[in-house]
Amino acid sequence: MGLLNKFLVLKNSICMGILLSVDMSFFNEVLKFASMGVMAWGAGLAVVGIINFSEGHSQQNAAKKEEGMGKLIGGGVIFIVGALLVPKIIDLLKV
Repeated sequence: MGLLNKFLVLKNSICMGILLSVDMSFFNEVLKFASMGVMAWGAGLAVVGIINFSEGHSQQNAAKKEEGMGKLIGGGVIFIVGALLVPKIIDLLKV
């Protein structure tokens, strides 16, 4: 009975290891695309911020310049989060 239990534990751990390696590779791909999506969102927000800032500068509108600068900085921060922090999620899930 003890030998059978050891065999079943070994079989389950091997199967679980195979499943974890398959799931982790899939999860790596998902995180890569999520990272690209977050970086694209940040870059798009930064571009909108540049446009708003330049419109405010040409119209001498301080509120528009402030809005543009806020979007530009926010977009930069979101881009950095997508580039640096989103790929680190996989390290939190490693066993």
